Amino acid sequence: MRIDAAAAKRKAADEAKTALTQAQQNEQQAQTQAEAAAQKLTQAEAQKKSADDALAGVNSQVAAATTTYEAAEKAAQEALAAAVNAKAEADKARPGILANDEKAANAKLAETSKRVDSLKEVEKGAITLTADPPPRGVTVKAASIPADQTEATVTLAVTKQAPAGFRQNIIINGTIRVGQDVLIRVAPAIPINVLASEPQK
Repeated sequence: MRIDAAAAKRKAADEAKTALTQAQQNEQQAQTQAEAAAQKLTQAEAQKKSADDALAGVNSQVAAATTTYEAAEKAAQEALAAAVNAKAEADKARPGILANDEKAANAKLAETSKRVDSLKEVEKGAITLTADPPPRGVTVKAASIPADQTEATVTLAVTKQAPAGFRQNIIINGTIRVGQDVLIRVAPAIPINVLASEPQK
């Protein structure tokens, strides 16, 4: 009887040991699963934070893009309004500009007509030829170019008072009256050289 009781106790002890081992294994497995779950939870929280940060960045970009669009739209509206106002001002000023252009053109035409009339008067008038005051011993006789001619003869005379070897340029001036104005033009200088008279034979 004692042998059966001991065997029963041993069997019970073995079963308890086996149950304890199984319980320990189950506890270890549960611990592993809990740790895995905790790790997954940590990863999920990190992913959620990353997603929240990305969403915040997208929202910031959307807000910035919206602000830029609104500023561009406002600038476009202001530019359009300025263009409309400029066109209105240009249309308003156009008659005055055209009037000023017409006035300037008429003034230019009147000036041109006046110059043409002056040229016609020049063609009709005679030109008086005179010389600058000649040196001692030289005389210059004034001449006139008639309106219907293009040349005239100016007479220069050298008296005995002019010393031999004397050299000087004679300047001839042409003068014509055109209406109230007097026009003067200078001809190229005429050089003179007084030579000693040859002895009479």
